[in-house]
Amino acid sequence: MNVATPMPETPQYDIRDVGLARLRKRHYVLIGAFVVMVIIPTLMAAFLSWNFAGSLRKVTASVTVQEHSLGSFGDGESASSKLQTAFKGSGGEETAIVRQLVLSEDFYRTIRDQIDLSRIWPEDRLVPYLPTHYDPNASSEVGHDFWRNMVAVHLGSRDQIIRVSVTAFDQQSAEEVLRAIRVEAERRLNLARTATLRAAITEAERRVEELRVKSDEDRKRLTEFRLQNRTVDPVMLLGLDTEFKTFLRSMQASEEIRLAEIEGAVASEQELTRAAADRLAAIRAFLNDPTRRQGKLATRDEITDLIATYQPLLTEAELSGLSLRMAELSILRYNQELESTKVFLSSVTGGSMASIELFPQFWPTLLIVAMGSLVLWIILLLTFYGIRDRK
Repeated sequence: MNVATPMPETPQYDIRDVGLARLRKRHYVLIGAFVVMVIIPTLMAAFLSWNFAGSLRKVTASVTVQEHSLGSFGDGESASSKLQTAFKGSGGEETAIVRQLVLSEDFYRTIRDQIDLSRIWPEDRLVPYLPTHYDPNASSEVGHDFWRNMVAVHLGSRDQIIRVSVTAFDQQSAEEVLRAIRVEAERRLNLARTATLRAAITEAERRVEELRVKSDEDRKRLTEFRLQNRTVDPVMLLGLDTEFKTFLRSMQASEEIRLAEIEGAVASEQELTRAAADRLAAIRAFLNDPTRRQGKLATRDEITDLIATYQPLLTEAELSGLSLRMAELSILRYNQELESTKVFLSSVTGGSMASIELFPQFWPTLLIVAMGSLVLWIILLLTFYGIRDRK
């Protein structure tokens, strides 16, 4: 007989037994972080961008560093090569120098002495930066901080174009500062270039003096060798000796042929053959015994020794003379560049046009700050709960 298994009773819950959801300490931390990281920055950005929206003008000029060779049209090159030489762009070094110059404190002090910056940036007009206004009576450090906020320099990573931006309360003031920056940057680049060329000329002149002394010493040793051995060039002496021997061998062959002809034609006349034989014997003796030659005695071994001594002296003299000529030409080239070549900041557009931007803009500024703050808070939230779930 099967006995039915009793079913377990379903527990009964009363809604009154469940407590109300309440905030815990971690929730207050996250809410506080949301207020601090999102709400407050967004409200501050909205306040600043609303009060300063459209009050500033950012004027940007795009320029490149150019070397204009003013004296390059006087040579004999073709027209295209002249133009390429006259207008050639510089590398990235001078471009980077312009950025360091414009943003330096010394450059700011120079511009401050040239134009009245308190007129460009009136003290009663505030900007959304720190410091909030330009104080002409403040220290150079404070004024330089304000300058770095209102003046920016960006370099193109590929095109090497320098983009100088000036922020002011009106377009005319910003363009005035841009013109002052351009003129002063050109002046300083030319001063730096002149100083570099003068240093190169001084070094080249010192090198010329050293090479001139060495060249004189090498030429003196070569002259002493020639006077001592009574020859201008041992190689020439060897050539003359070879030509002379060739001439004697030619005479020897001619005499042998003549002697054979005489012996065949006139066998009874001993006087004719004797004279030809005597001449032939003299030529053979002269070829076989160089000590019987007239003048300076020089064998092939002696000429070889002379050449072995002469060639290093000649090579040293030629190299030192060539180095001296090249050093003298470098001085001429440096002097020509110093007199004819100047550095300019040329506009990319070919004129004085510059891009103008209203700044700051309310909605873009508010959107960027709000979205950036919200993303940071979400990252903090995910990190917090990720660490909590691992415990």
